[in-house]
Amino acid sequence: MRTISVRFKSEGRNPKAERIPKPDAQNPADATDASPSGMNQIRPSAFGLFSDFGFRISDFALGIALAGLLIASPARAAGASRTYENKLTPLKRPKPLLADHPEWVEPIRETNRWEAPAIVNDPNADLHVRAWRWSYNARGIIEMPNHLRARQTAIILVHPWGIDDGQGWNSPEPAGVADFCTPGKNHLAAKHTRGVIDPFLKSLRGKVAVLLYSLPGSCDPIRLKLYRSFTHNPGPEERKQGAQELDAKLRDFKYRGEPLPATLSLTDDKPVVEYFKQFPGLDANARYNNAGFWDLPIPVTRDITVFPDDV
Repeated sequence: MRTISVRFKSEGRNPKAERIPKPDAQNPADATDASPSGMNQIRPSAFGLFSDFGFRISDFALGIALAGLLIASPARAAGASRTYENKLTPLKRPKPLLADHPEWVEPIRETNRWEAPAIVNDPNADLHVRAWRWSYNARGIIEMPNHLRARQTAIILVHPWGIDDGQGWNSPEPAGVADFCTPGKNHLAAKHTRGVIDPFLKSLRGKVAVLLYSLPGSCDPIRLKLYRSFTHNPGPEERKQGAQELDAKLRDFKYRGEPLPATLSLTDDKPVVEYFKQFPGLDANARYNNAGFWDLPIPVTRDITVFPDDV
């Protein structure tokens, strides 16, 4: 057995100083994105790119889930069924997908693009969502122009964590990780949320039935006072008290864990296995984040405009 020394050099960075160049031009909507005049349209490129753990819903590699946003339509009657014609029509010279914000995500270009009939086709629809998926068997991307009733549709923003945004829930030093895993990337994700996701949500307020946010953990007493839930809708005074308690709780925590290991013990027969076992690519547990970090009441990011009726 031998011991190796591990040395690290940290170079500071200023996320606010980072600039993403503005593109000269953005791709227009796909020529196939047609719907009746005056109706709300959501194109595949309108989301930017959404995420979840690795990226937020506008994920700059936020994957669609990235992310983050789910658009849910009303449940159908139990047992009802219909025959769906799975007809794939080739799209001629389609525009790239997710092309509205190329400064955040590379537009998707694929040789084979198909259009299939709508899967969701509500009567009196006024919200048109062009969804897409990849199929290896179809050897390309399949797009579906779905038609929903906005007032019976909910938008769910997945994991809009308020990390490193001034609310008090911070990445532990010197090696703790959360959300996008570094403070710099968390700030970059926040910029995308402010500039892409929040305006998108605002554009649908008053049209869809409700906006919901998924947050980790149980319905703790602090967030119960701060946000509307399925069982409780706090009033202004209760929300004010919840905000004060949240601030005190988050700022009272010690955001400091252990430093990176200075040495590792490796054997001659399995040095690589032991190296990664002792120093994995990601460890978000108590060693680096401090015990109790994930038990804190995680707030909705400040980069999202939360309304009292949001859930």
